[in-house]
Amino acid sequence: MGETMECRVDEFFGGAFPLFAHRGLHETGHAENSMEAFQAARDQGFAIELDVTLCASGELLLFHDERIEESEDLERPEALLGRIQDLSYDAIKAAKFKETGTVIPTLNEVLEELRAEVPVIVEIKIREIFQWTRARQLAKAVLEVVKSDSYAKNRLLLASFHPVVLVALKDSDDSYFRSQIVESYSEHSAMSRALWKKLMFKLPMSEKSRPDVLMTEHFVVDKERVELRHAQGYRLLPWLTDHRNLLKGHEKPEESEAFRESVLRLKNIGVSGIITDHPMKAREILS
Repeated sequence: MGETMECRVDEFFGGAFPLFAHRGLHETGHAENSMEAFQAARDQGFAIELDVTLCASGELLLFHDERIEESEDLERPEALLGRIQDLSYDAIKAAKFKETGTVIPTLNEVLEELRAEVPVIVEIKIREIFQWTRARQLAKAVLEVVKSDSYAKNRLLLASFHPVVLVALKDSDDSYFRSQIVESYSEHSAMSRALWKKLMFKLPMSEKSRPDVLMTEHFVVDKERVELRHAQGYRLLPWLTDHRNLLKGHEKPEESEAFRESVLRLKNIGVSGIITDHPMKAREILS
């Protein structure tokens, strides 16, 4: 297969094989996307992946789900319901993490706390393909935060499923590393799924968005694909998480043979790192 083409984002990976704590380190019981989970990941030397979304009052919050009641980690008033994008941060603060009594953190707060000590993937969450305006708003808001923060540019990777986010990031400031996230889209309607796929196959390989990294599900990555993308100047970064494919349904996925085999296989075929719910176990396997 072809040679590995030099890629500017290699600076982000730092010549190592980083394990990214998916939504922070929660192997030890911390809530996903909580300040405590991010602090724990940093203290253990793991890189971090986090989810960011925009609430109605303009703050960028670290939250994965679309609606606040979908989180099992929060204690909230019964009347506090709805989409994060429709709620103000003042209202959202009434919800507290059960473990600590703390509130959902903002992107500003977490970047300030981490102090550029570890690489961070900022996943910009967009739920619907047709939310073009919101995609651009989120891209702009994230850039405003990371530019105002002292977090080193080479320690950040800005990522999204939505290609318009990548286009907006590139148009606004091409100096930040970008990642297109690609998945199977099985949860979308037929029309939405078809449009997602059309955009995914065209935009990532075009100069309109030109990501540095392609993030995808671990089971679609093989050595041939890694070598092909490397030759094209991309890096591949798979996620290996509990709720998808072969790990789904395991009581302790990290103890399964499937997890061990997947970690070793991904390392051996030349991906640039792994995003996982169990970085501590993955580190043990690789050691």
